[in-house]
Amino acid sequence: MKEREPDRATRIVERAAEAMLAMREGFPGDWSSGALDETRAAEELYADRYQMIPCPALQLESGECELYEHRPVACRTYGLAVRIADIDLTPCCLNYTGMTPAEIEHRRVELTIEPVDGEDYEDGQTVVAAALISAG
Repeated sequence: MKEREPDRATRIVERAAEAMLAMREGFPGDWSSGALDETRAAEELYADRYQMIPCPALQLESGECELYEHRPVACRTYGLAVRIADIDLTPCCLNYTGMTPAEIEHRRVELTIEPVDGEDYEDGQTVVAAALISAG
């Protein structure tokens, strides 16, 4: 993309650099390597603090992805209206364009994630991956 659309590539790189600088404070682990600390509480506080930072590839004015013509499945399945262990996760507004808060709440899904065959889920596993494994 950099060779074909240098302006678009520059915008994405600049937004990514801004997001990285914004998220550096309070990183639960070693920033230079990206390794996380073992304490889950630190990760959760970090995730809560920065959950509203938009994806660097997202063009905020239009809500369009600057990398793909159609939003990838990973993007469309991130930020769903989900409740896990009585905690409501904040949904991404792009998944519910044109809906009222009440309409979004009506679509909220409660996930009960039980380990398969007595195995725990790995740290960092996404909600969607855990739900798919549970459903499988």
